[in-house]
Parts: sequence; structure tokens; C-alpha cells
Amino acid sequence: MKRTHGMTTTATRARWCAAIAGLVLSSSVAAQGRSQDSLHFDSEEILIDVRGDVVEVTGVYHFRVPGGRTPAQPILYPYPQDPLLGPARTLRLEMLGANGRWLPIGFEELPPRGVRWRLPAVEAPTLTVRTVYRQVMRSTYARYIVTTTRTWQRPLRHAHFEIRLPLGARDPTFSHPFRRKVPSERSWIYDVENFLPREDIVVRYTR
Repeated sequence: MKRTHGMTTTATRARWCAAIAGLVLSSSVAAQGRSQDSLHFDSEEILIDVRGDVVEVTGVYHFRVPGGRTPAQPILYPYPQDPLLGPARTLRLEMLGANGRWLPIGFEELPPRGVRWRLPAVEAPTLTVRTVYRQVMRSTYARYIVTTTRTWQRPLRHAHFEIRLPLGARDPTFSHPFRRKVPSERSWIYDVENFLPREDIVVRYTR
């Protein structure tokens, strides 16, 4: 993919989006025009907070940087495109700095497919990114994309997921083996090693 100071033509953008539609760092993250060895997606911690009218996803993503250096690059972070879900938008995007503080990163919404992150150049063995996005819910159903982990051509070393449901939610069903987070009545968790899923994270419940 040709990059011109971070901008693409409409036709190029359409081809790019079509080529990697549905990607989410894990689950959700796809790199545009990157070297296979410049950034390795290593692990993630995801909180899926279902609030009845919206679902808010907080994701912390850990990358390894072979050689300790990687150039500035765009990454597509896709939103689930699902008839049971409405529009989505990113509220926050930041990276963990060397001083332990979170530093803001620029991004560009590409509705409805997702958001383009503008990752800066990194000179460090690792990179940690945190984002928060919200998506409208049209029913008692939420989804988080993980199947696109395969785009990175290797399983995640570790993944941790937590789903929080509204008070009064009944009979939840999950696409993966979540277990209740004791003593909470609202939270379910799922931890997995060598994560290379064939199905997205999906939860359904009744009121």
C-alpha cells in the first residue's frame, strides 16, 4: 500500500478497506503496508462493558518490536459490522510512554468499517496501546472481533477477556467458555493461551 504523508486517495482507501475488512485488534488490529517483522502482536486484555443501549470496549494491546525499532505506520482497527449493532466511534487512543504515562495517538474514523490508527515510530522492544470505543446496541447482543488474529499469521501468546452485563441481565450465553468472575454478579471472564480463534466473542442475554 502506497502511503503519501498518511493520506490515501478515495479509490486506494476503498481497496485497502475492502482488502482487510473485518479485522480487529486480535483481534482488532491490522497493519497497512507493514513489514511482517516490524511489529508482532503478542497479547491483549479486553473489557467488554455491555450497558443495554451501548457496548463500550476497552482494549490494551501488547506488541513486540523485533530489533527494537519500527517506523511510523497506520493500522486499521475495525468495528464489528453487524445488523444487531449500530454505529461505533473511538473515544480514546493512547500508547504507554517510556515514563509510564499514557500518551495520545492520532486516529481517523473510517465509517462504518473502523478507525485508522497513526502509530508513531518506536525505538523500544515493546509497544503497548490502549483504546476505548463505543458501539450502539440494537438488542441484547454484543460482539467483539477476534477472528482476524489470523491476519498476523501467529497465535496470541495470551488473551484475557472480561464481559460485564447490565444488572438484571438473565441467561447469558457466550461463544467462548467464559466463567463468572466471583463474587461479581455482572462479570464473566475468559483467559486463553496460544489464541487463534475461529469465532468472534459474542454474548447474548435476556432481560
